[in-house]
Amino acid sequence: MYVKSINLYHMRKIIVLLLFFAIATVANATNRDGHFWLQLRDRNIPIDDAVRYFGQWLSLPADATFALLKDETDELGIRHLRYRQYVAGVEVQASMIIVHGRDGLVTSANGVVMEQKEQPRQMRRAQNVDNGQQKMYLVKGADGYRYARLQYDFMNNADVYVDIETGETVKLLPRRHSLEETMQGRSVYSGTVPLTVNTMADGMHWLTDSTRHIYTLNAIHAKENQTYSTGKSEGGTTIYDRIGYLNEECKPFHTADDFWMMRQVTRVTLDNVEKQSDPFAEVYMVIRNRQGDMLGQSPTVYCSSLPATIPLNTKGGMSAFCNVDSFYIETYLYQYTGDDALLESVGIAPLAEGQHTWTGDHTSGRIDVELVGNPVVDIHWGMAQTYDWYKSTFGRDSYDGKGSPIYNIFFVPVQNSFISMIDGNNALAEHDKKFNCYVMLYGYGDGVTMRPVVALDVMAHEYTHLVTASTARLENRAESGALNESFSDIMGICVKHAVKGSKVAGNWMIGDEVTLQKSCIRDMSHRQSDLPKVPIIYKGDDWLDDADEHVNCAVQNYWFYLLCNGGIFPEAINSWGSTGISISAIGMKKAVQIAYRNLTQYLTETSQYPDAWRGSLQAVADLYGEGSPEYDAVYDAWSICGMTDNLPDTAIHPVLRTSDADSRQWYNLQGQRIDAPNRPGIYIRNGKKIVIKK
Repeated sequence: MYVKSINLYHMRKIIVLLLFFAIATVANATNRDGHFWLQLRDRNIPIDDAVRYFGQWLSLPADATFALLKDETDELGIRHLRYRQYVAGVEVQASMIIVHGRDGLVTSANGVVMEQKEQPRQMRRAQNVDNGQQKMYLVKGADGYRYARLQYDFMNNADVYVDIETGETVKLLPRRHSLEETMQGRSVYSGTVPLTVNTMADGMHWLTDSTRHIYTLNAIHAKENQTYSTGKSEGGTTIYDRIGYLNEECKPFHTADDFWMMRQVTRVTLDNVEKQSDPFAEVYMVIRNRQGDMLGQSPTVYCSSLPATIPLNTKGGMSAFCNVDSFYIETYLYQYTGDDALLESVGIAPLAEGQHTWTGDHTSGRIDVELVGNPVVDIHWGMAQTYDWYKSTFGRDSYDGKGSPIYNIFFVPVQNSFISMIDGNNALAEHDKKFNCYVMLYGYGDGVTMRPVVALDVMAHEYTHLVTASTARLENRAESGALNESFSDIMGICVKHAVKGSKVAGNWMIGDEVTLQKSCIRDMSHRQSDLPKVPIIYKGDDWLDDADEHVNCAVQNYWFYLLCNGGIFPEAINSWGSTGISISAIGMKKAVQIAYRNLTQYLTETSQYPDAWRGSLQAVADLYGEGSPEYDAVYDAWSICGMTDNLPDTAIHPVLRTSDADSRQWYNLQGQRIDAPNRPGIYIRNGKKIVIKK
């Protein structure tokens, strides 16, 4: 009996060790630079007790604790719990553990944490350093984790984590809301469209949509270089911060007209300039609004050539417009010294379509007015279409799913202090620090390379940045930034196809309506030859680790295009080792559900392409099952883009860095010998990286 009990004791010990080893093996096999993916469906762990197992799953610092940030159950009945990591009371910036479960049990977990090996040598405790000061974080920089405080960088419009001892930048993160009735408006890109507006008691129609929480605002009168007090002081000096976009001068567009359009001044004919006897004197005209902002300027013309018709060169690719305010025509005498003389300023009331004469004391001429599409119509209508698509496709109420206001801002004056964040050839989503909300800003184009940047796909792209900021919160840098841009392109192209239908069949271009000198901004199908080269293979040709996020986003863009449309790649090596990969098209409706689920349920601030690969496979498994045709299509499309089970690691095994390894032998990036590459990916032979594309 004694011997049997000893054996039983040892057997129990061995079983415990094996279980521990199995857990450790799973964690180590999936861990990559703090990022991990764990399959736990057979372990019978209650999801509410999952936090107790984090230390078993992962190699964590001794003082690691976790705070539950969100607990939600999705439409499939899968529950998702998100936790933030703290070490000795200090928050680990961008850390996240997402636990997924069904029927009360954990099925999987993923995320990113600070591991024990990554903790700083000299640990600090939050209570010993805060002392009423600004909150401290553990932030991962280029040389590992450091203690830092969060500051706001006015010049770069970015959140900056600064080392608490050296003051060095550890990480920089650009930041890049009556009576309702339906009216009509003429848009720039989509013809005559319906607009939801609010009509006030005075009969003025405002571009506000209370049902969808959409506000389309005019920033042309926003004051220059405004600041506001933060309520803080240093050494008795009040601290001021930059202007909030939503200030008292930034109001919704409004008009008394029953039809929204724009009266565009296309030409000004100067018939006469009195008291100019010199036939070689040169004059030009400037058009300004009532507030003095310049709306357009003509080239110079000799007085001897009068009368002359002068086309207007104006910012925004639009001629001067006068659909609301009166405006002024100023005539200047050109001086070679640069001190041009104002000859006369003539006030003009808003004009109907057609030709009109004007006469001043010293000048006279004619004005041609044309009724054209108004960019603010595109914005207000386009954002309503985007909101409706998100609501009907995903059940999402506003970008945060909570019905928050959606603020669109157009016509930001060039002279404003915050114009450095946007020029006329751009659009962006921004955080308004003063009002703690998000806004979207749209440029009006320079008329040379860009038209007004208000096309439907562009607006849906920017709106998706706000969705991302409310879900995965992907950082605007490196691979995380590339994924951020790609998800915005994916949703942008889907909104475009859903709203415009057969008019854009086969069109996979982003921003093709706004560009003047090239086919589009980006092409998800990789077919436009006039665009700069971008990668479609992860870590393959044209991939640059330090490239702008708008470049490397092309990899996931191409994956989505293949997933929707399918394709046959006869030279590619499939997962069974034979030649040929055939991707079955699953269509845009299914593909976008997979992408959206990946974005909103599985990715974190610092997710990279390998995380997007795994997340999309988990998302399609949730929706359609692991053995489904949809699952195979997701996997095969990623394979063409260089994403397979042989994913690149952050470090190559030392034996592979020299030609000491067997020159005839193939290796994967973990240093393991393989017979031969059996699918697209990155491999090593004779000490060199080899990318197998197809």
